[in-house]
Amino acid sequence: MALEIIKHLKNYTDEVLFDAFAYDFQISYAVGLRNIGERYFARRTFYEFRARLYQYTLDHPKEGDVIFQQFETLVQHFIKVAQLDTDEQRMDSTQVMSNIKRAGRLALAYDVLLQAIKACPPEILSSDLSEVLDSHYKTTLLYKLKDTEVSSRLEKLLNLGGELSQLVKDNEELRLRSEFQVLVRFLKEQTIYDDQRKVWLAKENKDIAASSLQSAFDSEATFRKKAGKNHVGFAVNLTETCAEANPVQIVTDYQVEPNSTGDVKMADQSLERLQKTTPVKDLYVDGGYYSSDLVKKAEGLGTKLHYTDMTGRRLFQTSYLTTPLTLKTLKRS
Repeated sequence: MALEIIKHLKNYTDEVLFDAFAYDFQISYAVGLRNIGERYFARRTFYEFRARLYQYTLDHPKEGDVIFQQFETLVQHFIKVAQLDTDEQRMDSTQVMSNIKRAGRLALAYDVLLQAIKACPPEILSSDLSEVLDSHYKTTLLYKLKDTEVSSRLEKLLNLGGELSQLVKDNEELRLRSEFQVLVRFLKEQTIYDDQRKVWLAKENKDIAASSLQSAFDSEATFRKKAGKNHVGFAVNLTETCAEANPVQIVTDYQVEPNSTGDVKMADQSLERLQKTTPVKDLYVDGGYYSSDLVKKAEGLGTKLHYTDMTGRRLFQTSYLTTPLTLKTLKRS
């Protein structure tokens, strides 16, 4: 598990990670070894661990995240060793990208189609579908492209996807593969089928939901606009200690959700966990977390929410006000 974390922190490939584990003393020290070469393991062990971990989350969706359970164990250990005060904590959210290439709509359509075609036996493919496998197809499709050609090329890919979905609809083994489930989802979200012309037409951008597929390689990533910026990926809600007397501050809770998930919903789910693992009396959040129901729930759990920055529209003077509308003037009135 430590090597998996290091891989993503350092942006290593598996090959670089294995070399670093074998020859880099800092990596050995980080995973608890004091001598290079003290311990080796087969690369297959690493791959199989990752596969088992993923399969467990699929087979036991209601039994909790085993990685999060490890995180909670470490948090309790660190709090005890460092004698940290958890009465005061703060919470905030941010946007993160999953390890996917960010693609435009045309590139996304190509990726989805290509993954599905690769999962097919070559002998069942039409000449048009087989052409997508050609090494020069992507270059011609995406890089030798005029602005005026985007729409026509997108609809060509969507119709190839529709053709492929019809080709495998009676083949249960192929139809149940993840590549085809992604293809079917993509077509449902991105197209409208024209019965008269027997073609798939691309939906307008405004008609595509924020929860729609954003990557052929990560079906859970979503789109969200926050603070005037576009984000594709996930929302992460983080809580950390913030008592001034603490020698260090540590993250006590995290939550990863599709980035269309609001702050209030994530906070609502985090509050009960926090009270069980790291009891908190004062929790500092910004105005994006405001909800009267959330305030009441927190009070019922023994936590007081402190809002550091409230959201809302700027207030302007009207013709019948001689001074700006402020909290003080409201109290006087």
